[in-house]
Amino acid sequence: MTVHGSDVATAAGFGGKTREMRVAEAAPKRPTDYRVIFTPWRNPAGDVLGLVDPIKADNYTLHGCKLKRGPKGRLWIAMPSIQELVDGKPTWRTVLVLHGEVRARFQERGLDALRASYPQVFAGEES
Repeated sequence: MTVHGSDVATAAGFGGKTREMRVAEAAPKRPTDYRVIFTPWRNPAGDVLGLVDPIKADNYTLHGCKLKRGPKGRLWIAMPSIQELVDGKPTWRTVLVLHGEVRARFQERGLDALRASYPQVFAGEES
């Protein structure tokens, strides 16, 4: 606080808090890590390693995800999907599609939660 009163007046007008204190309080906080339950399960094609259901975050719970291995061995979390008929043929449609940075953060935090809770799934795997 300064003697000439500009910071004092500002702080008094905002409940005794300086601008720096208000900015620190308003800064977004990193959400807590995801909490996951993993159930091993293999599909006939062998690309699904198991079900990740649920994935819990601070503000939401996501059901119906799967842990998959891509063609180059990379592990990733597939979003929930539903089967529907298109031109009389069954096809799968992803229910929730994430893009860009949101997708990258989801994958990183989801895989980190799986590694922490189920390290045996990642033994000898490239991710």
